[in-house]
Amino acid sequence: MTKLRERLEGVLGSSGRAPEQDKQRTISQLRQRIDELTGGRGMVQPQAMEPTTQRVDIQGLVPGRVVDTPCGPTFVAQYRYPMALTHGRLRLDRLFDVDPAMLALLGADPSLAALDPRRTLFFDTETTGLAGGTGTYAFLIGLGEFEGDEFVVTQLFMRDLNEEGASLHLLTQKLERAAFLVSFNGKTFDAPLLNTRLVLNRLPASLDDTPHLDLLHPSRRLFREQLPDCRLGTLEQYELGFERRGDVPGSMVPELYRSYLRSRDGRLVAKVFTHNVYDVLSLVTLTSHLAQLVAQADSSTLDPALILATARLLRDRGQIDRARRCFNLALERSSEADPHTASRARLEVALDLKRGGEHERAAEHFTILVDCGPFDPLPYEQLAIHLEHHANDYIRAEQLTQRALQFLRAGAFASRREYWIAAFEHRLSRLQRKLG
Repeated sequence: MTKLRERLEGVLGSSGRAPEQDKQRTISQLRQRIDELTGGRGMVQPQAMEPTTQRVDIQGLVPGRVVDTPCGPTFVAQYRYPMALTHGRLRLDRLFDVDPAMLALLGADPSLAALDPRRTLFFDTETTGLAGGTGTYAFLIGLGEFEGDEFVVTQLFMRDLNEEGASLHLLTQKLERAAFLVSFNGKTFDAPLLNTRLVLNRLPASLDDTPHLDLLHPSRRLFREQLPDCRLGTLEQYELGFERRGDVPGSMVPELYRSYLRSRDGRLVAKVFTHNVYDVLSLVTLTSHLAQLVAQADSSTLDPALILATARLLRDRGQIDRARRCFNLALERSSEADPHTASRARLEVALDLKRGGEHERAAEHFTILVDCGPFDPLPYEQLAIHLEHHANDYIRAEQLTQRALQFLRAGAFASRREYWIAAFEHRLSRLQRKLG
């Protein structure tokens, strides 16, 4: 460490500051010296990748060039696709046929009702880790835009960490022209990370100032009960009909980049560029796909479980009339073919009737659920409320409450069991006082 300190003093001088023109050389020398001292500890080669010491320029592997900026140079890759390109089962230009009002419903943001695809920036990042914070870098930023009759994917790549300022400078130029943003988990991860990096590099820009549609949240609302998970790759497989070829698993991306920094072998990260392009293209088709599902929610062509999930989203967005039609349609279409969906749809129909003051009709549905459906404490509670407060039938209400408690104490319902037992015991005590 003494030798390293002496070397630092020799490079930086007694003031501790290097002239501006020597910064790149200084950082490169320090990185090389640190690697010599540490032996590269902590840099683990990714699985299925051969160790390499050969330097291969990324510029010869992906279509791009080095761009000079006021913050220094960085590498920029670019891909151009016709708007009519079919990505999976969907064309990119299908987004132009979407009703933007559906996007506002998906994002729970009225400003998205004015979304114009030609003024929208689709973005996705590849990072050095998933923890976030000031130690995480977005080493590859993928940006997609419609330009003329093409869809253009621009990728800002940091060949070294000292190129971050240059990449972010180019990002700010894109943000200045964008009226809308679309991402997948961008509100939670990508945007906060980029905002942090912009602040650390003293660049006056923020992704928080632009209306932002994050596709992860509506995707979870619609598909979490139907798909194994709601990762983008899973949605591509089941909903978009897209199969990735020549891709690299997202879990390997951070380690691939760290290995690239050690070896400067562009072959280690060439497939990461492909991975990122797939992500950006899928943002476009997933946006139009989700909007189409919401627009067709009250159509008899959709799967009943999807109709039910869409109805819940519409209800929570204040689209009560459409939600009511969808709940009834889901119940009608699932009654025989899908008893599980039928029970959930019937419960939603009953709760909607109760909110509308149609207590007798609601009680009919609650009774069916109690008599025929799998045990669920909510229909029991709602029917007991009706019997006690509207039918004044304390005996049946007490019997129903006792029955629910028997199921709960026998372990028939795991979710919030203690809460439900306490609630039914309280109700039973009140009913017994009334009967006494």
